[in-house]
Amino acid sequence: MKTYQGTAVRDGRFWAVKIAGVGITQGRSRSEARDMALDLIEIMKKIPPDQFEVHLEFEPTCG
Repeated sequence: MKTYQGTAVRDGRFWAVKIAGVGITQGRSRSEARDMALDLIEIMKKIPPDQFEVHLEFEPTCG
């Protein structure tokens, strides 16, 4: 099973998520950011979600 790596950075009210080799998406919560990352990979790579995993690294926020 393929694993995609991504990073999430807080940008105002959103988490901006970048998945290496796939693209960028966003979500308002950590949970939504992960869901959006899964959707992005499924759409852009044209593979069903049961055939890949995603590992997101959430960067710490200040303040």
